[in-house]
Amino acid sequence: MKLLLENWQEYLNERVYGNLITAYSRTSRLSNIKSMLKNGWRIGDYGDFDPGIYLVYNLEESEYADRWYGTYVMKFAIKTNNKFLIFDPDAAKIVYGENSDLRSQIELIDPKLLGNERVESYIVRKEKYGGASIYGFPPELKDSVNGIMINTGPKKDGYVAVIYKPENVLTMISWAK
Repeated sequence: MKLLLENWQEYLNERVYGNLITAYSRTSRLSNIKSMLKNGWRIGDYGDFDPGIYLVYNLEESEYADRWYGTYVMKFAIKTNNKFLIFDPDAAKIVYGENSDLRSQIELIDPKLLGNERVESYIVRKEKYGGASIYGFPPELKDSVNGIMINTGPKKDGYVAVIYKPENVLTMISWAK
């Protein structure tokens, strides 16, 4: 029991299991949680990766997160349904297996996209430069995915999932303060 109490954080960070991802979000007010449960999801107006619902798929103690995002923590299940672009190589390998590179993911999501000039240019740029950015993300590609997963690094929010289309993808499991 002592070991469990000392290492509780490890057991919370389930992260990615095939087509199911555990993710977390924070808020400063209980009324936000109640509103979400009553009225459904609200896509944010802005964000580093376009408007969407922003979650993290790791939960780490963070004074920064407590201060900026709040101390109420919500736990979610995300069903990727092979409609997520995953820029985090470790998570991509778990979800897509051997077809985890960006080009293969796009081919699984919608093979017709590979014939699109803007999408092809984006893939080539990402293959060459990589990085935690969706700069130049073609609208055709965004329209075809339910969301993205990306590691923004330890100086930002870390492992981020952005949900563009939450219906049949996102389920709140629990919340706590």
